[in-house]
Amino acid sequence: MLNEAKHRDPNIALTELGFALYYSAIGVADELQAALDRADKIDPLNEEIAEWGMWALMMANELDAATKWGEAKLTLLPNTPYPNLSLAVAEYMKGNYSRSITLAEKGVAMSERAPLPLILLAQAYAATGQTEKAHSLIQEAEAQNEYMCPYETAAIYALLEENEVVFPLLDQAVEYRSNCLIFLRHDPRFEPIRTDERYFNILKRVGLDDKAVLNYER
Repeated sequence: MLNEAKHRDPNIALTELGFALYYSAIGVADELQAALDRADKIDPLNEEIAEWGMWALMMANELDAATKWGEAKLTLLPNTPYPNLSLAVAEYMKGNYSRSITLAEKGVAMSERAPLPLILLAQAYAATGQTEKAHSLIQEAEAQNEYMCPYETAAIYALLEENEVVFPLLDQAVEYRSNCLIFLRHDPRFEPIRTDERYFNILKRVGLDDKAVLNYER
């Protein structure tokens, strides 16, 4: 589908973003970066590309490239919440916890404390081992009775190593067809569950197990 779209019009930035997300899902870093470079050249101010490009890099564990991308997009889009929030995720993955929390708090304030920003802030606190703070933010998000991404919520519990909560949420993400599931194979936040048989079962359900990935076009 992506190849057909590119054949019809090679100058659509979101098609290149699609390639970047695809290569992130299967862990092909050089092709991921090349696709993002093409997308950015076509439409450098596109907020969707700024956001998902950041996630594509982070979820492939390309953290230095992710922070470089995130800082550049934060300069271009300083008054939107998600460049702050996405960069916050990369920063806690790199161990820069204070910077992460500062960025996430700013993004949460800019979003007027919407559920997903609260979840990303909870991740930053979970990464530092601040369990009570993370749980409090989850409760605040839940109290809004709006959609909460089960995949990103599961990431909080994975960071807290509360694995028995992680798997029901990932099952829910599969049920909801959460688009975040494309990252599950390489997402660094789920390192604590990588040896659990339930993790491999979910990878198989979403077509990201070893056998499936070998058959995907590079």
